[in-house]
Amino acid sequence: MSYRGQPSWPPRVWVNCEELRSSEEPTTLRGEVGVLTGVLRNQLLPDKLFLYIDHEEKEYVGCLIIEDQTFCNQMHVFIHSRIGKWLKEIGDSDLSHLD
Repeated sequence: MSYRGQPSWPPRVWVNCEELRSSEEPTTLRGEVGVLTGVLRNQLLPDKLFLYIDHEEKEYVGCLIIEDQTFCNQMHVFIHSRIGKWLKEIGDSDLSHLD
């Protein structure tokens, strides 16, 4: 999965949600870390999925950008069905059944 020639999985950066809402510089993470707790699709940003994870009892958000809107819809359904799974497990999934 890529966006403009760059890999888009996992999201490039995970940002601590609580710190993001405050005036602090938020803690960031990288990689396939944590457990998926939610996925949000914003109709104003149809090529983006916002993924929420739990890592060491803290909530983080990352943005997955997908060029093709049809594939983005399919990924939304797929990722939503994986809530509660480790990101590494999701990343290792076979997506060949998606067009």
